[in-house]
Amino acid sequence: MKHSRATIIFLALVSWFHPAFGQLAPLQLQVIKANKQVTNPRASYSAYDNTLVRTTDDVLTFYTIELSRALTPLSDVRVRWAILVQQQNPGRLKLVQGESVCNLPIGGTVRLQTQAVRTGVVIHSQTPGFYDGGTESVTPHQTARIRGYEVEVYVNGQRVIAEVEPPEVQQEIEAAKKKTKAPPKPNSMPNVP
Repeated sequence: MKHSRATIIFLALVSWFHPAFGQLAPLQLQVIKANKQVTNPRASYSAYDNTLVRTTDDVLTFYTIELSRALTPLSDVRVRWAILVQQQNPGRLKLVQGESVCNLPIGGTVRLQTQAVRTGVVIHSQTPGFYDGGTESVTPHQTARIRGYEVEVYVNGQRVIAEVEPPEVQQEIEAAKKKTKAPPKPNSMPNVP
């Protein structure tokens, strides 16, 4: 009996001095970046002799958000994300925001997917040849770069977990959020009766 009391007292002291041992996270968050190439049916031909054929594929980047290891069943879990995108035009930032609501069973896993952002194109060029079999080339072009993301998870209106990657973009994401929430400017024309 004394041994179990000593163990309990030790665990109580450890949890008091180190809050990470005394408090378990309500769930685990993992964010996974992925790219996919989508073939488009569009093709363009050379204006001179229709020998050069170009097809373009879009390169899309998205994130899979995985919630798992809930200690109790969680309902109405609200997941918000913001993806900061640097457009090809220097200095032009775009914020892609989204939100999803889900339920999470005890020990279960829920996977959510953000909107896909077009980050590049792949151009396939093909020239038919009569003697050499023709030529074919594949050229990737970047159209945008993802600077970072923020994911926040709310349970019962309380933020329980968040992740920003890389941490340096936190201020830029917050500034971009404020710009999207800015009220419209009032009409500059005077009221005419």
